Amino acid sequence: MARGRPRTFDREAAVEQAMLIFWTKGFTNTSLSDLTAALKINPPSFYAAFGSKEALYRDVLERYHADVGEKLWGGLLCNGSAQHAVETLLRNTARYLTRKTAPQGCLLSLSGMEGGLPDSLSHELRHRRHEMFVRLKNCLRLAQEKHEIAESADCEAVARFYFTVQQGMVTRARDGETKAQLDTTAESAMMLWPALTGFQT
Repeated sequence: MARGRPRTFDREAAVEQAMLIFWTKGFTNTSLSDLTAALKINPPSFYAAFGSKEALYRDVLERYHADVGEKLWGGLLCNGSAQHAVETLLRNTARYLTRKTAPQGCLLSLSGMEGGLPDSLSHELRHRRHEMFVRLKNCLRLAQEKHEIAESADCEAVARFYFTVQQGMVTRARDGETKAQLDTTAESAMMLWPALTGFQT
């Protein structure tokens, strides 16, 4: 008779460990045996704790959002200037996604590059990325209402530009670029702020 998970099983710690595995290998390339070996539980215990690999991955996405996502995107909800918020987003991308204490790049964005994802998971990842884009766009629109950005500026186009820059930085971080190298990308992108927004210093 298969045993359930041990009483000492720490679910939060297990989700944290699983996050690092999925972040490194991706959803498709992470096997059940990878997870059970890392979490030190057998398959029946795994299913009792999480239900399925996909269900665990959804838990991981929530954990990643809280641990990393808000560090990157949370500044867009603050009351400071949009220019500062966007620069902080890019600087934090360079800072957090090149740390030696975690896998390189962004788990959420890089997961979308995988093939073989379940349709429901692909949809959720697209939705989460779109939510980040909308947050950026709303930050710019609020700045436009406060006259930080010219009325003639196309906030959606500006948001697309900076979102694309940020996503490119994510990929370059995964490929091994350093914080210093990514910071130069952030600096170059912010040099275009006046032209894109009609903002005059």
